[in-house]
Amino acid sequence: MTDLKQRLKTHPLTAPLYQRLYYLYYKSKSFTWTRLRRALNPSQWFKRLRNRKNSFDYRYGVDTSGRIGMLDLDINSPNRFKGVEYQGTHEILFKAVMDLPAIPKENTLFIDLGAGKGRALLLASFHPFARILGVEFAKQLCDIAQNNFRKFRDPAQRCTDLAIIHLDVTEYHLPDEPLLIYMSNPFNREIMQSVVGRVEERIQRSPAPVTIVYGNPRQVDVLNASPWLLEVSRTALDGASDPRVHQVFTVHRGHRPGA
Repeated sequence: MTDLKQRLKTHPLTAPLYQRLYYLYYKSKSFTWTRLRRALNPSQWFKRLRNRKNSFDYRYGVDTSGRIGMLDLDINSPNRFKGVEYQGTHEILFKAVMDLPAIPKENTLFIDLGAGKGRALLLASFHPFARILGVEFAKQLCDIAQNNFRKFRDPAQRCTDLAIIHLDVTEYHLPDEPLLIYMSNPFNREIMQSVVGRVEERIQRSPAPVTIVYGNPRQVDVLNASPWLLEVSRTALDGASDPRVHQVFTVHRGHRPGA
């Protein structure tokens, strides 16, 4: 049954229908009378307005919020329906994971695979990375991210060398320098297997360290099956001010078998 579901999700003829039905199911599931009453409550309007003024996008005049499905994007790639809908990285959770002791920063290239609108890239700029780079196969999201780079300014930034590449992650060649690879459940198992293969090639090719931070790690077994990667931590993080914010992050390091 699982194999059939995976074929329906990825086959070029059935994937669009599957995505649309899943979207309608998700929306109908999320509807409740309690949410409707809250939406019609004037006190909730002021609360949402206050939250909006405290939001990341409002503070910096950028566009990194919202949820965008693959059907809403013009993507010229056979892997179009193997990606996961865009949703910006939560600011509090990103800060918490960057504060973990296993995270290298100095002299390290930060790479976000499936970067979307670039929120994780902007948040990474508050840390002393050597460079910050995103890889994204949706041209519309790349354009938004580049516009965000131009607008984003904060005196607390410690790295201003930000860029994004319009490219399928399966075609991206990982550079031979210290890497921190960030992923927030960006694609399905098939693409993850391809990415892990690229990481293995990179570890074998260069002694420069590789660290992978994986949020909402649904395909973590693919990383753990690799003899070239070692899971060093698994942490459940919560939003200090919002109890609904909860996510698991794993950290893996490049590992040479027998070393």
